[in-house]
Amino acid sequence: MNFVGKILVLVILVFSILFASLASVVFATAKNHRVELTKQRDQFNRDLAAIRAERDRLTQDLSNAESDRVNLAQEVQKLKEQLETIGNTITAIEDDRKAARTELEVVNRALEAAQSEAAFRLREMEVLSVNLKKSQDDANALKIEQTNLNAKIAELTRELATAKAQNATLREDNAAYAAWMRSKGFNDDIATIRGVSAPPKVEGIVLRVDSSNKRLEISIGSDVGLVPDHELFVYRTSPPEFLGKIRIVETDPDRSAAVVVGKTYQGKLLQEGDIVSATLPRGF
Repeated sequence: MNFVGKILVLVILVFSILFASLASVVFATAKNHRVELTKQRDQFNRDLAAIRAERDRLTQDLSNAESDRVNLAQEVQKLKEQLETIGNTITAIEDDRKAARTELEVVNRALEAAQSEAAFRLREMEVLSVNLKKSQDDANALKIEQTNLNAKIAELTRELATAKAQNATLREDNAAYAAWMRSKGFNDDIATIRGVSAPPKVEGIVLRVDSSNKRLEISIGSDVGLVPDHELFVYRTSPPEFLGKIRIVETDPDRSAAVVVGKTYQGKLLQEGDIVSATLPRGF
């Protein structure tokens, strides 16, 4: 029986007792009225005490029920909290599982990359092995070549020493010859001596011509044996025509300054690119 049922029973019991008491009073005889009334009052008091006791018991039951309800509510709240904690734990576990799966995928990709890298390194090692073998062969060949070069250097060193000795002897001979020429009244300047001799067989081109058509610069110099006073021919090949002669007045290793000897043939103007040479080709 629940709490409401117990209350209803108590109310019915109270009304039953009241009605029973009233019925007893109405039907009591006049003779025993006082005694009966006393008995009824005592009975009423006893019944009232019983009702009060029952009320107190019901009140206590109600208090106990309220305590049970509060405890039950607390237990329900605890269960809800536990359920929420379990849900959070499940969510965390699911997140960890997803993270672990992601990490596993990363590890798998890293493993695949490592395998590809290992295969590449293996192929690279094979290539390096081939290159190492080739390098070793090249090194051996270079050692042989170095040995040959060392022998050649030793030979050239000996030849250089011989050439230096011969050069010193030639300088001494030249100095003695120059002293003898000066003692006889001859000019010992080598440039003058070269200038009065025929120029070497050389060929170059005109680099620049001044506005007077008298002075020019050519592309060959002392490197090929030219000295001041050497004379060269000037001509062009397209169309073939002779232009005249020039005389060297100043030389540098790779170029020379010259002047036109007399006049150019038929007064022709010299141009950049015209050929200068110690000899004329056939047909001029």
